[in-house]
Amino acid sequence: MTVGPKTVSATITSVAVTQTATVTVTAGSTTTAITGDTPDPSVVGQSVTVTFAVTSPGGTATGDVTVSDGTDTCVASVAAGSCAWTAATAGAKSLTATYAVTPTSAAAPRRAWRIR
Repeated sequence: MTVGPKTVSATITSVAVTQTATVTVTAGSTTTAITGDTPDPSVVGQSVTVTFAVTSPGGTATGDVTVSDGTDTCVASVAAGSCAWTAATAGAKSLTATYAVTPTSAAAPRRAWRIR
C-alpha cells in the first residue's frame, strides 16, 4: 500500500447500509545502521567494505543506502547490504549511512576509524 489518503467502504448486506471513511496511511519510520567495516584501519585509496542494515516496520525495505564521510561516498541497494567506500585522504573518518527512500528515514549512527 502506498502512503496517502485511502477511502475504505464497508457494506452490511442484511441492512443495506454503506459506510465510507477516509484513512490516511503514513510511512513507518525506518532504522538504518552501519554494522561493520573491513579492513579497519585501511590506507588511502584502499577499498573498505561497509556493511549496513535497514529495518522497516512495514515490511522489507527497498531502495538505496548512501554511505559517506561528507566527501567520499558509496551507494548500494538495501538488498546488497554493503558498499565499497574509498577514502581519498588520510585521517580519522566518520561515516554516516542514509536510507533514501522514505521521508522518515534517519541517518545511522556514525562509525569512526583512522585511515593511514
